[in-house]
Amino acid sequence: MSEEKLKYRPEIDGLRAISVISVIIFHAGFSAPRGGFLGVDIFFVISGFLITTIIINDLDSGGFSFLKFYERRARRILPALIVVTLCCLPFAWLWLLPEDMKNFSQSLVGVATFTSNVIFWRETGYFDTAADLKPMLHTWSLAVEEQYYIIFPIIMILIFRLGRRFASASLIAMFVVSLAGAEWAAYNAPSANFYLLPTRGWELLIGSFSALYLHNRRRRSRHRIPAAIAEIFGLLMIGIALFVYTKDTPHPSAYTLLPTLGAALIIIFSRPGSPVQRILGSRLLAGIGLISYSLYLWHFPVFAFYRYRTSSEPSEGPWLVLIAAIVALSYLSWKYVETPFRNRQRIPRRVVFAGSVVSLAAIAVLGGGGQLTHGYAFRPQMQAVAINTPTVRMVNCFNAGMRNISQIEAGDICTVGGSNIHTAIIGDSHAGALIDAIGDMGKGEGAGFWTFSDAYCAPAIGFVLNKYGSGCDAKRRASFEKIVENKDVSNVILVANWGIYTQGWRDKLSPSAATLDGVRYEDTSRNPELLKKALDDTVAYLKANGKNVYIVGPVPEFPAQVYPFVEKSNLFRRPINPDDLAVTRSDYDKRNAEAFAILSQINGVHLIPIQDLFCDSKMCRAISGTGTPLFSDTNHVNRTGADMVAALVLQAMDGARMQ
Repeated sequence: MSEEKLKYRPEIDGLRAISVISVIIFHAGFSAPRGGFLGVDIFFVISGFLITTIIINDLDSGGFSFLKFYERRARRILPALIVVTLCCLPFAWLWLLPEDMKNFSQSLVGVATFTSNVIFWRETGYFDTAADLKPMLHTWSLAVEEQYYIIFPIIMILIFRLGRRFASASLIAMFVVSLAGAEWAAYNAPSANFYLLPTRGWELLIGSFSALYLHNRRRRSRHRIPAAIAEIFGLLMIGIALFVYTKDTPHPSAYTLLPTLGAALIIIFSRPGSPVQRILGSRLLAGIGLISYSLYLWHFPVFAFYRYRTSSEPSEGPWLVLIAAIVALSYLSWKYVETPFRNRQRIPRRVVFAGSVVSLAAIAVLGGGGQLTHGYAFRPQMQAVAINTPTVRMVNCFNAGMRNISQIEAGDICTVGGSNIHTAIIGDSHAGALIDAIGDMGKGEGAGFWTFSDAYCAPAIGFVLNKYGSGCDAKRRASFEKIVENKDVSNVILVANWGIYTQGWRDKLSPSAATLDGVRYEDTSRNPELLKKALDDTVAYLKANGKNVYIVGPVPEFPAQVYPFVEKSNLFRRPINPDDLAVTRSDYDKRNAEAFAILSQINGVHLIPIQDLFCDSKMCRAISGTGTPLFSDTNHVNRTGADMVAALVLQAMDGARMQ
C-alpha cells in the first residue's frame, strides 16, 4: 500500500499544524509557548507512525520494495529541501562573512549527505544565541528522519522474518535502550543527546508502536467515551508540555514522554467526529498541516537571514511581514514543488532519482568549495570589509611554532624578541595573544622572551579544567621546570583568562570543574579554592628559585565576536557604536571578583591590572571611540589591544625593577 493510498486522517495534519506553529513561534523568539521546540518531537512521532504503517502494510501484502520505499521518501523530502537550499545560496553569497559562509558550506555538505545533525552537534548547541544565525540549522531533524528511513526498513524486514513476537520484543528493547541513553545523555552529553539518532530513535519508535497497535487491532475501540477521553488527555499532555517546558528542561529525556505519548494517544484514539478530531481536523489546521513541511523548511532560513542582515530581533510589524512571506513561500513550494513531485504519472522515478542525485551532488560540491576556500573569502565585498589586524590565531608561538612537551623537555623553546632571554611568558591563549606584541617591544632593547601558551591551560602547576585541560598539567610542569633550570630567566609573567578557571567557563553553558594534583573534583564551586592552592604553590616554587613573578589581570569578555560585528557593520553600512558591543564595568567586576581576590592574596607577586585600558567607570568596550577594534573575538585582544597591554606590562616591570 503506497503512502498516497493511506486513509487520509485530517487530525494528523492538524497535529502537524500544531507542531510547526509551535516551532515557528519558538524560533521567532516569542515568550509562549516556551516549549515550542517540542514540535519537532511530535513530528518524529508522526513520521514513525506513517513510515511503519507503510512498511507493515507492504510486508503484509508481500509487495514491499526498497526501491519504491526510497522513491516515496525522495519524492516527499528532497524536492522542496533542494529548492529551499538553492534559494538560500544567493543570500549566503552576498551576506555571510567568510567564517559564517564556511559554516554554512559545511551545512550544505550535511544537507547533501543526510548528516546535518552530526555537523551541528559538533558545531554548536541548538539553544546557543549563535544558532539563530545558521540558516540550515533546522535540517538536523530531517537528517535524523533520513537516517531512520535508511535503517528502520532493514531492521523491520529482518526482525519480522523471525516472527511478530520477536519483532515486538526487539522494537521494545530498542526503545528502552534509546530512551535510557537519552535520559543519561540529557545530563552528561546534552548536545549529542539533542542531535543524534540513537537518543532520538525512541520518539520515532513511539510512532511505530502506534502503527503496530492499530494494525494489529484492526479496529478502533467500541467504547466511544474512553477513546474520547484518551485523545483529549493526549491533547492536554501536548499542551502542558508546550507551555510548561522550557529550553532548560532536560531534553530529550523522560520529560519528553509527555508530548510524544500525547501525540500517540491522538493518533491511536482519534476518529471521525470525535472532539479532538473536530478541532485538529478543522479546515484551518488541516490546511496548515498540508503545507507544514514547506513551512518548516522556509521559516528558519528567513528568520536567520533577517537576523543576520539586521543584527537585531524584528519588532511586531516586521515579524508579521516575515511570517506572511514564509506562509506565501510555503504555499508556493507545496503547490508547485511538493505536489507535482509526489505524482508518479507526472514525474517519473528516473527524473526524481537523477534530479536528486545531481542536485545533492552540486550542493555538496558548493559546500566543499566553501570549506576549501575558507567561506569563499575571495568574494570582493568580503575583501573590502576584512580586518587585517593580526589576531591570536596568527601568533607563531601559539600556532605553527608552538612546542610540544618533548621539545620543551629537550630545551627547544619558542622565543620572541631579542637575544637576551631574561623573561618567560606562560599561560593560556590570552598569553598567546600578547606574545608578538611583547616580543616586538622588547626587540629594540635586545630583550627576548621564552613563551609557553596553550589553550585552556592555566599557568598553575597541578590545576586543570576537567573538560578542557587534557595534557595541560604535564606540559605546564615541564615548562616551569625549564624556567627554573635557566638561571638567566629572572622574570616570569603569568597570563590567563582567570575567570574561566574560577567559574568554570565564560558562557555558563558547559561549566567545568577542576582537577588539582591528580584529584578530580566535580563541583565548580571548588574551582577558586583549587586555583588559589595551585597558584600559591606555583609562585612559591618560582620565588624559591629566584624568579620575579608578574601576574597580568583579566581582560573583559564580550557578548559577541568583535571582528564579525565590525565587518558586518561595514558590509551593511551601519554606523559602529562601541557601546553596542560592550559590557558594564559592574559585570566585569562581578565576573572577575573571585579571580582578583585570589590574585591579590598571593604573596610576593606583582599584579598588573589591565582593565582600565578598556573600561571606564561604567562600561568596558571592545572597540575604541574611533571605531578601531581592540579585540578579535569575544575575549582575545587583537594586535592593537595587545600593544596596549604589552606596553603596560613592560612599564610595570620596569617600575618594579626600580623599586
